[in-house]
Amino acid sequence: MHNRNTMRVIKLLLLGIMVAATAAVGLLWFDGANATANNPPSTVLGTAHIDPAEPTPVVAADLTPVYETLEANGRYYVSGDFTSLGGETRRSIAAIDVATGHVDPSFAPVITGSEQIITAIALSPDGADLFIGGRFTQVDGVFRNRVAKLDAVTGQLDTTFIANVDAQVETIATDGSSVWIGGLFGNVNGQTVSNLVKLDANTGALDTTWAGTADRRVRDVELDSNNVLWVGGNFDNIAGTTFGKVVPLNPATGNVLPNWNPGPSVPTPGTPLAEQQNIYNLSTPPDGSAVYVATLGSANNFPQGGNAVRKYALDGELLWQRIGGGDVQAIEATNNTVFAGGHGNFVFTEPRYLLDGTVNPDFDEAAGGNGENDANPNATRRNKLWSLDASTGTLNPWDPNLDSVPGVWGLESGPSGLLVGGDFRNVFNPDGVAAGGEAGVFTPHFAVFAGEGNLGNPAPQPLFTFDCASTQCNFDAGASFDNGSIVSYSWDFGNGQTANGVQASRSLADNAVHDVTLTVTDNAGLATSRTQKVLVGNGGLLSEHVATTANAGNFSSASRQIPAIIQTGDVAIAFVSVANSGIVVTPPAGWTQFGDQTDGSLRTFAFWKALDVNEATSNQVFSFGGATIKFDITLSVFRGISNTNPIAAVGTTATPNRTAQHTAPALSFANNATVLH
Repeated sequence: MHNRNTMRVIKLLLLGIMVAATAAVGLLWFDGANATANNPPSTVLGTAHIDPAEPTPVVAADLTPVYETLEANGRYYVSGDFTSLGGETRRSIAAIDVATGHVDPSFAPVITGSEQIITAIALSPDGADLFIGGRFTQVDGVFRNRVAKLDAVTGQLDTTFIANVDAQVETIATDGSSVWIGGLFGNVNGQTVSNLVKLDANTGALDTTWAGTADRRVRDVELDSNNVLWVGGNFDNIAGTTFGKVVPLNPATGNVLPNWNPGPSVPTPGTPLAEQQNIYNLSTPPDGSAVYVATLGSANNFPQGGNAVRKYALDGELLWQRIGGGDVQAIEATNNTVFAGGHGNFVFTEPRYLLDGTVNPDFDEAAGGNGENDANPNATRRNKLWSLDASTGTLNPWDPNLDSVPGVWGLESGPSGLLVGGDFRNVFNPDGVAAGGEAGVFTPHFAVFAGEGNLGNPAPQPLFTFDCASTQCNFDAGASFDNGSIVSYSWDFGNGQTANGVQASRSLADNAVHDVTLTVTDNAGLATSRTQKVLVGNGGLLSEHVATTANAGNFSSASRQIPAIIQTGDVAIAFVSVANSGIVVTPPAGWTQFGDQTDGSLRTFAFWKALDVNEATSNQVFSFGGATIKFDITLSVFRGISNTNPIAAVGTTATPNRTAQHTAPALSFANNATVLH
């Protein structure tokens, strides 16, 4: 629990083994309960929080955004403009362990300079090298102007790669032997260039024969599966041609590919593609069958082409478009689904202009239409992030509902799902809750929506229960689920024994902890595994941390949702701190108070509750008697402890001032215990 003046520690003992739970870092699963077969991600995997202690935003301005994300080497790499992650100091780039959600301590490059922002990252195909770009001038104390090469595993600077850029780098792509950087710059390695260049991936040397320079800003480059370099931005001329805004280039020569001939575009017949302004981001699906673009600017003036998601065929034909209620700042395409993010709060299921160039009557104010606002019958509420059917552009029902004003800046598919970076603080945030308010799932600036990957199919969820009578243990995977169907269940009992089927039984060694793994495979061939620890010799009882969710705010109550993955018999522990010692916190029905500690003006209450599976995702509201007060709440769920008398002992200490070290209270107990502090 954090407060500006004091840190206090409450220590509990629960039957089991030692476990530590914190508010700063926790793995959290939350089922949004609205996924479809072509629109799968509904589960949020919470990870180490980006700058979680920052104040609630009060203006429409960036605070500590994440601009780019990618998943590789068992890590989530995140970059942007932040100063800490999961309680660890990290300046603008960091790595998070996928398995634990914790900050990777071995990856800690030091970014310095008058500006220290990383707006672009790209990984070599073998996963060994990580290229970074942005607005910085030093890495690990060595001068590197706006672009550098790091060891992707250790984070150490590669001192043999030197490419000095005179102004901002906004985008990077690499194939391992070459690197393409784009932005708004005019000099690289002492030579005059124009916003887009090709470099040697080993040395950083400029390829002076490459033709693909642009007359204005380049915002995004992407190398697709067909070895085509797609370029998007504000430019009107590139590689000596009058093609603008989005073009496919030969990555070796920089020339525009000859099949690209967008010709007349919509809505006004004869309006060239070059007049559609401000392409911010682009994406190609894994099969390389199309290119999708995200644009900024006003949707009212179509030649500027703003607030749009568009799909183009490989020859430049516009296949469909969708308009959002604000700038579209990020886009990610899978073979089946297109994800889009920005700062808008609604999406039009039909565009302002029809494909024949005429104005949609619902938008035509002169003819009595509603124009571009949420009163338009074509407007569907979608806060900051949504998804579309890749074939038709139809809006999907998935609704992750992010808060904040700036919204989403980066989207990327990875093995774990859809990675989202931005300036939000909560997901599954109810309509009407102000930016930074206390609602939804608190996962500031970075979230992972599980199950998407590159297949457009959600991962099956393996869940199992077990009971052990003496050394005979029975396992049941009937709780596992998938959007389609599960076709196989495979068990690994950690001792060389395996089994197949929904149920399985095995005799396991006594007085030992066994790692039992269930792997389920769905009807699309996608497999997912889950490992649980099974203690034989104590009725199978093993204490386990299930999930933790935390938040802070300034309201008349504090609330947290019970995680979706609970089981009947789990125990929830809630700590609620208030910045007024006279406040009494009243819990929801069914909660039992077991602690109340006051230190100066700070008061902390502790509660527990035995859970039923039907309470999954229910909102638990702790009220402050009508007073609006600053608060801090953490709710953790444990499994394998007594659900009738879980608290063995309670102790408290208070540590003055802000400090990273705290003294735990002394406690005595008769049996082994879980220690929660």
